[in-house]
This record gives sequence, C-alpha cells and structure tokens, in this order.
Amino acid sequence: MSIPFGAVIEIERGIVNLANHNVRRAYMLSEWLRSLVTSDIIFLPMNFETARLYGQMTTVPALRDLWVPSALTNKPKLGQDLSIAAVAIIMDAPIATMNTKDFMKIDRFFPLPGLYNPAMDEWPIWPRSLDCRSRGFPIMTGGASRRSRVSTGHQSTGARRTP
Repeated sequence: MSIPFGAVIEIERGIVNLANHNVRRAYMLSEWLRSLVTSDIIFLPMNFETARLYGQMTTVPALRDLWVPSALTNKPKLGQDLSIAAVAIIMDAPIATMNTKDFMKIDRFFPLPGLYNPAMDEWPIWPRSLDCRSRGFPIMTGGASRRSRVSTGHQSTGARRTP
C-alpha cells in the first residue's frame, strides 16, 4: 500500500479544519497520520513526470471544476483528485476510493490504471495491471472531512465485482 502527497494534503487540511470543532479527534487523526507516514507505507512524492501530467490535466476545460473554485463561492478549491490521479497514472497504480465520481470524469481524458470502490467492492475501472498488489499498491488517499479513500492504480466504465 502507498499514499501520494495529495492524499496527505487532503488529510492534513481535514485535521486542521476538524481541530476547530473537535480537538481530541483532530489530535487522534494527526497521530494516526504521523504513524502512517512513519510506517513502512510507501510515500509517493510529486516528481517531474507527475507534475507535468498534473499541469496537462489542469488545461482540460471539462476538469476545471476539480481545481478552480466556483464563481458562486468564496471558498478555495483545494481538492487533490487531479494530483492523486496523476500519481496513480505515472506509478501505474489503481485508485481505491469511496467517491469514484471525479475519478471517472478524469478517466475520460486521462485513462486511469484502475479504480476500486472498497465500500461497494466494485471495480468501476478494471485494473490494467494484474501485478499492482505485488508492487506495494494500492495508494491510500483521502481527507479527514470525508471518508478515507485508498488509491491502488482501467478499462471498462461498467462496475465489476472483484474476482
């Protein structure tokens, strides 16, 4: 299993926001994150190839809502789905998440190496690489303000049960 830098950003932002309402829970999640990144989990940083792909993703008008805030809100758009997808593509690692909608949208323009919904035990995008588990994947992703997501690293748009 691995975790990309974008997931750490989402998780940390969620922890900080949670601290305004529930200091104890925020502390517990902060300790969990610290133990996670100091464990043997693979941390996937932003590298040159990933940064280039991420930059290309931000030029696709249909994906604009994933990184540009709505004109109707003053809130910044700090979601990391594009960066998580870029890491997954470069690392050839399927993505595991309970919120597949944005990743399905990304896949229309940048084919993902797989998409798994652990809550439904479904592969909306079947993994193109059958050896992803032997390489130390999936990639864990997510934020404290949402349900956790796990990213593991393509093919059909129809949901399929795991074999």
